[in-house]
Amino acid sequence: MLSIVAEPQRSRPCETCPTRTSCRTPCAALERLLPARPSWGREVFSPFLVDSKSAVTWDPGEIEENTRWRRIAAKHGPRLHMAARNLKGRERIMVKEFLDGEPEDRIARKLGLPRERADRMMAAATGKLTIALEPAGPSGPDSCAVPGCDLPVGSRRPSLPELRSFCDLHRQMRVFGISHVEPDRAVAASLATSDAFEAGYTDVTPSLAFALLERNTNNRGLSRERVERYARDMASGDWRPNNQGIAIGADGLLYDGQHRLWSILKSGCTVRLLVVRGLPAATRATIDQGRPRNVGDTMRILDGRANGARIVSWLRAIEVMTSGRPASMSHAVARRALDEFDPSVRWFLDNGPRAAPYSRAPVVGALVYARTVLREPVESFTRRYVSGAQLEESSPVLALRSYVAERMQRDTESPRAISLRTLRCLLAEMRGERLERVPASEAAFEHFRDLHATAGRQQ
Repeated sequence: MLSIVAEPQRSRPCETCPTRTSCRTPCAALERLLPARPSWGREVFSPFLVDSKSAVTWDPGEIEENTRWRRIAAKHGPRLHMAARNLKGRERIMVKEFLDGEPEDRIARKLGLPRERADRMMAAATGKLTIALEPAGPSGPDSCAVPGCDLPVGSRRPSLPELRSFCDLHRQMRVFGISHVEPDRAVAASLATSDAFEAGYTDVTPSLAFALLERNTNNRGLSRERVERYARDMASGDWRPNNQGIAIGADGLLYDGQHRLWSILKSGCTVRLLVVRGLPAATRATIDQGRPRNVGDTMRILDGRANGARIVSWLRAIEVMTSGRPASMSHAVARRALDEFDPSVRWFLDNGPRAAPYSRAPVVGALVYARTVLREPVESFTRRYVSGAQLEESSPVLALRSYVAERMQRDTESPRAISLRTLRCLLAEMRGERLERVPASEAAFEHFRDLHATAGRQQ
């Protein structure tokens, strides 16, 4: 269904036409007689031949046109899907369904449109793909600024001017701080061309990962946090092959595994992954439908920690407090953190607060962090915090309990701010100060951070 729009040549055919001298409009009859040839030297990706009045003249039952289009769609499938992302509304839906092999009449029924109107909309939509697929040149506005990259630049440009001239993939590489990678398209094509369902382990290099990401044309949003977490495990050698990997459809597109592939690019490591290929398009509805295991589940299963979820929440609160940014913790990172805080974690499992809201993870995590360097004062503070008995007015322990029970429930504070307030109350108790309210204090955190640094040097 690839049509090449003809550019009329009226010299010889017009010689016998009686209206030749007065003709000033395109002649539909003449255009059908002319041999098709490229327009401006480029092929036009459109399944319909449209005349000058935007009337569809292509016959859907024409086998030759259907065959030609399917051949082009198979060859340029990833690029067509990528370009279709720039369309909007019904046009985007129609082209996506069409590229996935859905018959035209069924697409029209899904959208509730008469077949003739659906044909016109499809002609207009696929005609727009030409701009994205065949840019004017390397310096054109729709061409990626990276030499040799023929992926289109999306119509939704980012706010940063330095990213606007790149395609989605190269733009994301700059966001992640990844240097240039030459895609290994030959190996990616060999993995993508499979007529039967197959599965096996493959060593995925950064070059192969980038080539497979070129086929990632219709997937969920990318989580930078997850990519960073996977990349840290890969770089540290903690990544292990398992029964989860990447999935490639029979149409050659990437169905699953974009976060793993981006993590390989970010880490620069070669990682062995399970590659499942030859999947029919309908299987996408069943991907990622189960409940994923969290780090707490993994710690309970592998490490025998019955309270894995609580432990991980404390360790994550410590990571947020010390790093100042949201923490995405893998099992390997959690185990390394647990090696440092394990004695304090065990003590708090036996003696720490259990009832809500006093058992909030940012509060307990801060106390776990402090007990690692100051055992007796923190244990005394925690026992009084848990019991709440015989607390004097203006006591830092009472101030923390009141804040947790009352104000914290009303305020929308970050977990790090709650941890800082906890350390401020602890430091005030140690110094014999009185507190009417609980301020967030970086100075209190810096005090305990310096104690950790001193303890680390002594070891």
